[in-house]
Amino acid sequence: MLRSFLNNELEPVAYLIYMLAVFLQFSRSKFFRYKVLYFFYTGCALLLYTGILFSEVNNWSYNLLFFANLIVSSWYYFTLADNRKEKSVIKYCCAFNILLFFYINVIEGRYNEYNNYVYAISFITMVVYSLLYLYRLMINMREESLLLNFDFWLICGYFLYFFGSFIIVLYYDNTAFKDDRGNLWQTHNIILFACAITTFIASFHIFKKDTLRNV
Repeated sequence: MLRSFLNNELEPVAYLIYMLAVFLQFSRSKFFRYKVLYFFYTGCALLLYTGILFSEVNNWSYNLLFFANLIVSSWYYFTLADNRKEKSVIKYCCAFNILLFFYINVIEGRYNEYNNYVYAISFITMVVYSLLYLYRLMINMREESLLLNFDFWLICGYFLYFFGSFIIVLYYDNTAFKDDRGNLWQTHNIILFACAITTFIASFHIFKKDTLRNV
C-alpha cells in the first residue's frame, strides 16, 4: 500500500501542494505568473490522476506533463529575467526542447514511450534556468530578505527537484530490475514532495507576515 502510494499518488499530491503555495501568493500579490502556475499545477495533478485511473501504461501522460512543464516553466523564468542575454538563453533552450519533443513524440510517434533522454534534457534546461536566476539574484543583492521572496523559494525547490530528476532519469532506463526502477521513481516523487512542502511552508510564512503587516 505504501509503495503504491509513493510510486503513484504522491506525485499528484505534491502538485496539489504546489497549487496551494502559489494560490497563497496570488491572493496577496495578484501577480499573473502565480495565477498561471496555479492552473498549471491543478492541471498536472488532474492529468496524473487520469493516467493512473484510466491507463495501465501512462507514459503518454508524463510526456504531456513534461512538455507542459517545459512551456510553462520557460515562460515563468522568462517573466523573471531582466536582461536580454538571460531572455535569449531561455528562448533558445525552450525552442530546442520543443523541436526535440516534436521530433521524438510526433514524427517518430513515440508519444506512449518513456523517453529518458528527452526528459533529461528538459530537466537540465530547468537547472540552467535556475542557476541563471540565482546568479543574478546574488550579484544584485538588495537589503530585502530573501526569506520573504517567494520566487526565490520556488526556484530553489525547482533547482533541487530538476537536478535530482536529471540524475534519476538517466539511470532509470538503464536499470534492468523492476524493483530498482520503482525505488528510483519513489525517490523522484519524494524529492518533488519535499520541495513542494518546503515551498508551501515558505509561502505560508510569507503570506502570514504580509497579513500581519497589513493589519
